[in-house]
Amino acid sequence: MRKQVLGAIALTAALATAPVAIGRAVTGSGPGTAENNISIPTLSEGFAVDENGKATAASSATFELIAGKLTLDQVPNYDFGQANISEIIAGPVTRKSFAGDPTKRLSTYDGQNYEGTLSVSDYRGNNAGWTLTAQSGNFKGGTGTDTLDINSLTLHIGAPVTVDPQMPGELISGDIAGTGATAISAEAGHGAGNNTYNSDASLDLAQNIKAVAGDYEAVINWTLGSTPTPAAPTQP
Repeated sequence: MRKQVLGAIALTAALATAPVAIGRAVTGSGPGTAENNISIPTLSEGFAVDENGKATAASSATFELIAGKLTLDQVPNYDFGQANISEIIAGPVTRKSFAGDPTKRLSTYDGQNYEGTLSVSDYRGNNAGWTLTAQSGNFKGGTGTDTLDINSLTLHIGAPVTVDPQMPGELISGDIAGTGATAISAEAGHGAGNNTYNSDASLDLAQNIKAVAGDYEAVINWTLGSTPTPAAPTQP
């Protein structure tokens, strides 16, 4: 008798701890809804074939695209060559950039080329657009006290190598000297992937009757913004 009682107690305890099947009755022929579906075991049959001889259900296939970054990949150095002191004393000096000496020592470190290459990549996956602006200071000599004022410095940007055929090309920037100007702007919905441009620049130096001979350098600051700008460069 004692063994029977102990056995009954053990069976009751086992039943109390055993997982309870979760289920519900479904109705109709499908496909399922939040309240009526076959995603968990049912208490009875699943969706029944209807009068048209069909029962339907819907499941999902999933996939994720992981966002990347908006990056500024390449900016150029521009070399405007030389001028005689007599030229700048007599009046403004204009020059167009050319492929300079890549071994020339500079105070900046990011200019990767003298070929005028600009490159921006947008792998954010939001099609928000972006803007690349440039701003140049005046030319300074080796001592830092000798300066050459810039009347204007404009960029000429060629057609891009890009996956987006609607990206603008053949652009002329505003004057990047002083307050700076937009170089390239990708409108919302454009500019995804890599966008590589070739460019050159036109320099107009102000007359300087006290110019000092020597090497001069102007720093160009490039800024990549995560939204387009309303003041886009013009197409000639």
